[in-house]
Amino acid sequence: LQQGENKAIRPNTTSFAHVMSKLSKLDGESTEKMEELLSKMEKMHEVRRARSSPGDYKTIAHVTPNVILYNMLLKAYAKRSRYDSKNALNAEKLFNRMNKLSQTGINTEATPDRYSYAAVLNAYSQSGLKDVGKKSLQILRMAFTGGNGGAGKHNRSNAKPLVDTVVYNAVLSALARSGERRSAQQADELLRQMEDDADADEEGLDTVPRPDISSYT
Repeated sequence: LQQGENKAIRPNTTSFAHVMSKLSKLDGESTEKMEELLSKMEKMHEVRRARSSPGDYKTIAHVTPNVILYNMLLKAYAKRSRYDSKNALNAEKLFNRMNKLSQTGINTEATPDRYSYAAVLNAYSQSGLKDVGKKSLQILRMAFTGGNGGAGKHNRSNAKPLVDTVVYNAVLSALARSGERRSAQQADELLRQMEDDADADEEGLDTVPRPDISSYT
């Protein structure tokens, strides 16, 4: 990737993705290396956006960090959060950064998808942090409202692509492990909500999250 400074050999999103994928399968300090690569990609993307002349594009690497690459790092954080809670905090920061990049139009390809939500929720649930239940419910509200911070009532029709059984189960797991007051009650209410939504789905739509074995354990 260092050869990217040579105009004849420029890295692109795919070449970065290959390296990120390899790093995500390693232990140790691989998350730090992934962070460095993602940061480099963001800077390269910014430089390309700043060039107004299409002719300039020929001398700049075509790099756009997309949601798949961000999710690789989110999942790496989640995998390691049980050993070090700071990984959950890093996942939260990255998730917020993705939302900001998307909402400001700097990089719409960074828009979190349901895998992003599941990853940051899994990072919370395994971190051992005291407020993970509260934070997980906040993330769930964001998913219901399309990532706008949870203002207003839940809009399930818009949230169908973002909220699935995996996301619900991650929230339930976080609530079960949080030890916060009312966490058990909140988990029970969330499970009942899943059951009610599934019962009300007369058409049997695949987009309606349904409780599975993991939801009850």
